[in-house]
Amino acid sequence: MRIFFFHRFSMRRIYSSEVLYVITMSENQLMIEQYRRIRRAQENEVEVEMPEYVLTVEGSGLTFQMMTKDEILLQGRLDCLRVSAYEERSGA
Repeated sequence: MRIFFFHRFSMRRIYSSEVLYVITMSENQLMIEQYRRIRRAQENEVEVEMPEYVLTVEGSGLTFQMMTKDEILLQGRLDCLRVSAYEERSGA
């Protein structure tokens, strides 16, 4: 499991060399591109299934500002991004 901590006023992009997806962080926004689905959404935690892993966003006041079939724009106080291995459920 990888855990990313970041300063609130930074901008970072996370790329995968095998699958085209991008995560862009700025002051109080997080843009997630090429996600599979949203597993769980609460005010303090959002769990997003990506092609190769599950991304958990922790913070407060998290709201969806925009959502299309390919992109999500989250806004709120971003405290932590947690990346964990993707486990497919058998029979799904």
